[in-house]
Amino acid sequence: KSFGLKSVSCSGAVAYNSRTALAELGRRLPMAWSPHRDETNSPEPSSRGPVRSIPGFPATRSPGGSPPTQHRSVMREVDQQSIVALCQQCSEDLDGKMREKSALAKYLGELKKKKMQHDAKIMKKKREVDSMVVQTMELAKKLEVLNNSNRMMSGELSGLRYENERLEVDVEQLRNQVREENVDYENQCMEVEKLQSMLFNFRKEIKNQSIQRDNLQQDLRASRTAQNLMIHRVDDMNKRSRALKTCLVETLSR
Repeated sequence: KSFGLKSVSCSGAVAYNSRTALAELGRRLPMAWSPHRDETNSPEPSSRGPVRSIPGFPATRSPGGSPPTQHRSVMREVDQQSIVALCQQCSEDLDGKMREKSALAKYLGELKKKKMQHDAKIMKKKREVDSMVVQTMELAKKLEVLNNSNRMMSGELSGLRYENERLEVDVEQLRNQVREENVDYENQCMEVEKLQSMLFNFRKEIKNQSIQRDNLQQDLRASRTAQNLMIHRVDDMNKRSRALKTCLVETLSR
């Protein structure tokens, strides 16, 4: 934008310089002697005052104070040449300034195109920035929600840690109890083993006693059988003795 303003100001300066040159030319023309004026009707140079000089040509005056006709013709030619040279110089300057103006206008058009392109890019970037701002706001909201959830989770985590510490104490107590129970269990196992060995011995003794009882029962049965036999024999012997007694009594009685 600043360069465009500079180019516009340069074109304005060119126009201003051309107008200034034309004004300078119009200002100098009345000062010089015009070839269309009548020499008889023109006042004397002494009455008009000193003759002004044109750039590049010194002003001359006759020694008596009135310029001759030859001097006037020279001044006329000098004025025409200076006017032509000044017009050529102004036209050349004007052409150069116009070329510069056209180049600057062309460059201004290119800058306007670039400005439009840059404006389009800036609008695109602004839209991207707006979308990024919206995304940033959404992400900020999500971050705030996550921070709130993290705070809640940190509170729950602290509660769980406290609960874990309490449970660790309980677990340690239970471990001590388990150790004690294991020691008691080992002692009980030893006692059970002792009882099992005693039971085995008792069973062995019972077995021996049962064998002995069976032997005694067999002996008892055998003794009973022998006793029964002896009882039968004694009964037979008593019967025989009674029979003999009766026989003897009968024989004696006869």
